Amino acid sequence: MLAGGAVGALAVLVLLPILVPGLIRLSSGLVGRLGGPALRLASANAVRNPRRTATSTAALLVGTTLISAIVVGMASVRTTMESELDRDKPLDAVVLATDTTTDLTGYADRVAALDGVDAVATLPGAAVTVDGFEAVALGVDEAAAAVLATGAEPTMRPARGAAAVGGGVFADGVPVGQQVRVRGPEGVIDVRVELGRGAGAALLLHPDDLRAIAPAASPRALWVDAADDADAAELTEELTAVARSAGADLTSEVEDRAWVTLQLDIVLGATLGLLGASVLIALFGIANTLGLSVLERTRENALLRALGLTRRQLRATLAGEAALLTGVAGAAGVLIGTFYGWVGVRTLTQDMVDSIAVVVPVGQLALVVVAAGIAGLAASVLPARKAAATAPAAGLVAD
Repeated sequence: MLAGGAVGALAVLVLLPILVPGLIRLSSGLVGRLGGPALRLASANAVRNPRRTATSTAALLVGTTLISAIVVGMASVRTTMESELDRDKPLDAVVLATDTTTDLTGYADRVAALDGVDAVATLPGAAVTVDGFEAVALGVDEAAAAVLATGAEPTMRPARGAAAVGGGVFADGVPVGQQVRVRGPEGVIDVRVELGRGAGAALLLHPDDLRAIAPAASPRALWVDAADDADAAELTEELTAVARSAGADLTSEVEDRAWVTLQLDIVLGATLGLLGASVLIALFGIANTLGLSVLERTRENALLRALGLTRRQLRATLAGEAALLTGVAGAAGVLIGTFYGWVGVRTLTQDMVDSIAVVVPVGQLALVVVAAGIAGLAASVLPARKAAATAPAAGLVAD
């Protein structure tokens, strides 16, 4: 990946005198139809000196390439990590009553009223023994399954004759993949045990299987789905208070998810900040290029003014030239950076996760191109004012 990326980047830089003017020529037809003579002059001026055009846009193209690669890479990593969290930890929080005297009737309303809670499901449960181990068995109905994350393990919704176990008392005691006997208050059933990542310290059963061994099962667990914008620390603190008042245990993944998201945001922000500085430097280079073009084309601009080009049209010509340079360089950088981001993510994560979701955030990448174009317009302000302020007569006699 590193060798290919280096060779590819070098090839792009070497071919810039052909690449950028060629892209500008491709866009000149559309620009001319939309913008009239001023923008047709701008597209002609932009390709007049290919080497200067390539030199002035190289830094911007490199900057937008790196930004696009980082944006694609971070979006892909974020989506993949969220999918992994949804699979391994499909519940944001669980309030579980392990004491046989604890009943969570009425506590679902208290949890649902908390800020940052999207949904709450109440699970009936009963004290059972599993091959001699004491445990709490919960019945997972459709309402409870609806609270699970999209990528949750199928075992979190057990079928008839199956059960899901997680950690806690089941870590070493229940043989996963084997048939076990579950004894409840009023019956016995045999179920096949499957590992349910995220099941926690409870035995998950189909609701019909639970009713068969515990017809009078009472609310013993609350499954909580937190909102995306929930305050993780505050919500965890409030859920802890509710669990304590009920005499139950709380297992919360909200803060872990928030921590992972925060780390990704910090890395992305720091990286984009550094790359943004390089783009800013590139824009100074484009402003210098336009300034030189104004000096070199003083007599030409004066002649155009004498032939009827207004000051406004002259400023529009220089602004269009800057927008073409930055827009084309930004668009090319986004395309190249998206490819590099895709290759980088696939290469660096193929041995760490089963499957990587390569995400192309079209909106963010479009924003990069638009920002480059706007920045180019800003870079043209001073050169355009200087060119427009020169009188035609003075420009025609200039050396």
